[in-house]
Amino acid sequence: MTWLYLALLSVLGTTLSNIFRKVALKNDQTDPYLSAIIFQFLGALMVGVIAFSRGFVLPPITKYPVNFLLNGILWGIATSLLFKTYQYLDASEATIITTLETVIAILSATLLLREHFSLVNIIGTIIIISAVIFVSYKKGLFKFNQGYLYAFGYSLFAGFGITNDAFLTRNSEPLSYLTIAFALPGIVILIGSFKKIKIAKAIYNFTWAKNMLLLTFFYVFAAIAWFLSISSGGQASQITPINQSSIILTIILAVIFLKERENLPKKVISATLVTIGVLLLK
Repeated sequence: MTWLYLALLSVLGTTLSNIFRKVALKNDQTDPYLSAIIFQFLGALMVGVIAFSRGFVLPPITKYPVNFLLNGILWGIATSLLFKTYQYLDASEATIITTLETVIAILSATLLLREHFSLVNIIGTIIIISAVIFVSYKKGLFKFNQGYLYAFGYSLFAGFGITNDAFLTRNSEPLSYLTIAFALPGIVILIGSFKKIKIAKAIYNFTWAKNMLLLTFFYVFAAIAWFLSISSGGQASQITPINQSSIILTIILAVIFLKERENLPKKVISATLVTIGVLLLK
């Protein structure tokens, strides 16, 4: 299979994970912390099976203990906030707003990893922020419910998490690292939210379990497909623009399967602007 088909499969996996995350958290009685914990540990199990089958190589945890601790903390908080976000916002809105993580990642990489930030990157940042403001603008006022605040919080922690990942993956075997990177945040969420978890009977049913399984499967599927597309000859500069189509595709599938038709023209315009902005950041 060529890198192009693998990249397209990554787009499909990312989109479907967005949809199933919303479906899994649609029930008000569903506990987002418990869902996040299950997502992290189930993801670690899925990736771990593949990593060990290919030859697991323990990442340099003892060499970079602070960075691995940050991985657990940053992504533990980010994942919890993301699951909270999907309880309050449509899948399409959440996908658009959380794209701010890319802006934070670029800015933090510029400051911490000394990566270059050009005028084109600045323009892309402005476009993304403008798109987020546009999708949040309703009836002459900015109406930020808790979902927006959770989405902004996610973007902040995930942005720094991506930068930390960029450093660690330079010194680790990708799938082995991904296994640990799934497990550590799960441990952090479990420790930090143990007393907050509400074990409601409503979540223990086949539908919820099925949606959580599908959410995690497609998320892991997308991550592995992206890795394989790189190892199959694709360039990051080629694959990254393709991946941005998941923003538009999420809106389309959310309209079809989740009936998210409110403010659809605004969502489409915002998604298009975000896509352009992200492309300018790469």
